[in-house]
This record gives sequence, structure tokens and C-alpha cells, in this order.
Amino acid sequence: MILTIIFLPLFNSLLCGFFGRFFGNKGVKLISFFLIIITLINSWIIFYEINFNTTFLYYILLDWFNLGLLSNSFNLKFDLITTNMLVLVITVSFFVHLFSYSYMENDPHLPRFISYLSLFTFFMIILISSSNLIQLFIGWEGVGLCSYLLINFWYTRIQANKSAIKAMIINKLGDIGLLIGIIYLWIFTGSFEFNDIFIISITNNFYTLYIPLFFVLIGVIGKSAQLGFHMWLPDAMEGPTPVSALIHAATMVTAGVFLIIRMSPIFELSSTVLILIIIIGSLTSFFSATIGMVQNDLKKVIAYSTCSQLGYMIMICGFSFYDLSLFHLINHGFFKALLFLSAGSIIHVINDEQDMRKYGALKNFLPLIFIFIIIGSIALLGLPFLSGFYSKDLIVEVALFSNFLSFSVWISISAVFITAFYSLRLIYLTFINNPQQSINNFNNIHESDYKIIISLSLLTLFSIFSGYIFQFIIIKDNLPNMIYNINKLLPLFLSILGIITAIIIFNNLNKTWNVIFTTYYKNIYLFLINNWYFDILINYILSKKISPLGYKITYKFIDNQILESLGPFYFNKTIGIISNKSSKIYLNSIYSYILITCVFFVFCILLNMN
Repeated sequence: MILTIIFLPLFNSLLCGFFGRFFGNKGVKLISFFLIIITLINSWIIFYEINFNTTFLYYILLDWFNLGLLSNSFNLKFDLITTNMLVLVITVSFFVHLFSYSYMENDPHLPRFISYLSLFTFFMIILISSSNLIQLFIGWEGVGLCSYLLINFWYTRIQANKSAIKAMIINKLGDIGLLIGIIYLWIFTGSFEFNDIFIISITNNFYTLYIPLFFVLIGVIGKSAQLGFHMWLPDAMEGPTPVSALIHAATMVTAGVFLIIRMSPIFELSSTVLILIIIIGSLTSFFSATIGMVQNDLKKVIAYSTCSQLGYMIMICGFSFYDLSLFHLINHGFFKALLFLSAGSIIHVINDEQDMRKYGALKNFLPLIFIFIIIGSIALLGLPFLSGFYSKDLIVEVALFSNFLSFSVWISISAVFITAFYSLRLIYLTFINNPQQSINNFNNIHESDYKIIISLSLLTLFSIFSGYIFQFIIIKDNLPNMIYNINKLLPLFLSILGIITAIIIFNNLNKTWNVIFTTYYKNIYLFLINNWYFDILINYILSKKISPLGYKITYKFIDNQILESLGPFYFNKTIGIISNKSSKIYLNSIYSYILITCVFFVFCILLNMN
């Protein structure tokens, strides 16, 4: 059963990728649906076995390499963290597959798309089920590769090419940090296994652990799109919408948060790194929320929402409540998949238009999608009693209760108000505002087919009930009793205040919104709409300064002068000279050949005599 969970997605990927043209679109849909639903059922069975029977599974599959002190095995570790992540990854992946059967139905490359989705799922399962850092790093790099393939799925689009390359490069910077951290941990502990690292690290000095944990944190920041390495995530919207849902809800960006949770015993040994985690997470939650407030692209609003929510998950890890971070990670995965897939169904029926300002009045044409978006947004806001209420609000309350780094805490809390504002703005511009397109475009609007409606309906159920159910599985009694007595009115008050503010502004849209943001706060609006000028700073200051320097140092000096002088060019030149000189010995005469042979034999005889 365990091996089917691991290898069925890989088998599905290979089958659809290499033989998809022979099966056709219908055959690919049938085969992939059958394989992924078996994986889904098995994942829930394992989830039940681990969580309710308090068992622990550790599979030793094979010895991978053994070079003395440098050794590693390929093992599978199934504990509470793994199984909870497993049901999120595979469940969301199943819904994304089901959604894609309809969404990508007219695409001639549907088999390749399904193959990439299944490969993405496989690498994420490898990542979360690994028992050591090397195996985790394979899954880590695998999801990065799949994100590149899926963002660049429509490879004839220049913007898709640029976005995929941007995602790959930025993630590679983070991956280098993680790789350095892994090497440092092996030097300090002599092992790649998590259990060995946790035990041996207790005996290490605080300053010894700071260096590897800092580099591991760089990897987390890159993969989970935290402040500084966040730029790739909104641009990833260039891929098909099911890709966005899978990346933002269950794979890729969740890998960074998972790594902190998995390595929580060692992170607890460095208070400095925990403080850094709090600062980065809180700043990301606020920063991303402010940018999402002014975005006009439907998918980018939800994308910046993902960055903001990941900031909450990272921040609460800094307060040492890793179970609460996992709790919100799972809840967020369900309602974020609902939001993205609902947005995709809207885009699909409006001629692939993503600008919310060109929508309006869609509640009359897409009433079911309107309900799905409302439920997903309420869960995102943390209003009673949907999934976000049980995890997001609890994060705010615990952070306040900790009474530590108040500045960072209040910055992240202010993001609650902004989240409510841009969520209602999305709903208003898309569904309530006056129609902004011609009547011909609205005449072609229709509800999606049953596969899309079924997947969205089931995700809606998860978005409503997952918080209530998983609180008894993940949180249990790990939080102090006093936490539950904290006043829950503050996050609720901020969410309601954000909703009221948005209603006041958008009820008088032409009178107030344009006046406020184009007259009085024009510079602030430009600052936010340009993403705090992060891309400009990186492109026009860092890149333009560093690229010529890199060209001069790496290419001109190291490559052209050092490597070519001492490397292949040097050896090629030397061998040529030696060959030319040695060829002069051969005078094309039989006497010279006999002389050389005799000298050779005499030399061999003398050598043997010694």
C-alpha cells in the first residue's frame, strides 16, 4: 500500500507522457483517474492508521550509497506530519486532475499536461515521506523542475518562458542555500538522517548550529516565496490555472513550511534563527497583502494571498507552534485550491480574460462559482465557522499571547484587515459591479461542466469542515488551555472592518476610490502596484551592476584565462607540441625502427634485473 502511494503517480506520469498519443485524450483521462483515485484511497487509509491507531511506519528500501563516513539509505518515514501532508497533497492533486480533464479538454497536449501533474505529485510525495535530507533534496529539486515545466507548459508564449525561467533561477538561489545547509549539517553530525541529526545536534554549540540553519532557512524562503525571494510566485500565474492551484495549495510553496516543521527539533536549538523566522514571516504577510490590495489580475490577487498566508505559517513556527503551522497549512491548501480553481473556471468562460475590471455582474451568470468564491473567501478571512477560523485566527491569538516581538506581530495582524479588503474587492469587481463587457461576451457565458462542479463542490466541503475536523487530529492538547480563553474578537473585528471599508468604497466607486488613489495617495498606489519596486531594484540595480562584473570575473578571467590556460586548451596544446617533437624520431627508415626496438628491450631487461 505504501509503495502504491509513492509509485502510482510516477507510473501514471510515465504512462501518460510516453504513451499518451496512443491512448488519446479519453484514454489518458480514464487511466490517470483510475490510478490517482487508488492513490487517494490508500493515502486516507494510511492517514487513518497513523493518526487513529497511533502507529509509526519506517520502511528501509535500499542502501543508496556507502562511501565510509559518507553513506545514505533510501527510506520512507510515515508519521503524523507525513500522513497529514500526504492527504493534503494527494487530495488536492486528485481534484486538480479532475478539474483539468475539463479545463484542458481542448488542448492538444493534454497527455503531457497530466504527465507533468502526476510527476509533480510524485516528487512532492518523495519530499514529505523522506527520512533523510538527501532524499528530501531530490523531491525538493523535483518539484522545482516540475514547476518550470508546468509554468512553461504553453511554451510558445514569451511571458510563460520568462516566468518559468524566473521561477527556476530564484528557486535555484534558495536551493543552493539549502544544499550548503545540508553539507554543514553532515559535517557537524556525520549523518543525513533526520533522527540522527536531531539527537547529535543537542550536543552541538548554539553558534555551530546557527550557520547550517541559516542556510536551510534561505532554502525555505526561496521555495515558500518569502520576502526577498517572492518575485517568482505571482509570475507563475502564466501557467494554466490547475498548475497555479497545485503549486499554491499543496506542492512547491508548502515544501518550505514543511521543511521547518520536519526539522523543528533542530530549529528549537537556535533562538536567533527563530527570531529571524518571525521577522521574515510577519513582513511577508503584510507586504504581500498590501500588493494584493491593488492587483487587477484575478489570479495574482489570489497568488499574493498565498504569499501572505505562508507568511503566517512561517511566523508561527518562530513562536515554536509547529503543529499550528501544519494545521493552517492543510486548511489553507483546501480553500486556496477552491479559490484558484473557481477563478480558473471564470477565466475559462470569459475568453481567457483575467482582468477583474473587465468582469462585473457574473453572479447572474455563474451563481455556483459565485457561491464557491464566497465560501473560499470567507475561509480565507477566518470568519466563523469555516476552516480558516480555526487556524488563521488561532495563529493571530497565539502570536498576541506570546507577547514577543510585538512589532512583527502587529504588522502581521494588520494584514488581516487588508486581506478582508482585497477579498471583498475581488468579489465586487467580479460578481457585483456593473457589466464591463459587451453583451455578446455575456451571451456566451455558461456554468462549467459536471467534472469542474464536482471538484469545486468537494473542495467547498473541505473548506467548510477541515478546520473543525483537523483541530482534533493535529492540535489535540498541544496548546495551553489558556489559549482557548483568549479574546477571539480582534481578528474578527479586523476582518469585519476590512469588509465594511471595502463596501463603503465600492458603493461609491467613482466618487471616492478614484479620488483617493489618483489624487491624494497616487504615490502610495504606484508604490504598491509596482510591488514595492522589488523587481526594479533587482533588475536595474543589482542585475545591471552584478552581471557585467560576473562577465568580467567568471567568463573573461576564470574561463578564458585560468581554465583555458590550465585546462583542456593547455593539455591540447601541450600534447600537440609533444607529438610534433616525438614524430621527428621516426625517419621512415627500417634501421631507426630496429634501433628503437632494441633500446626498448634493453631497457626492459635492465628494469627486470633491478
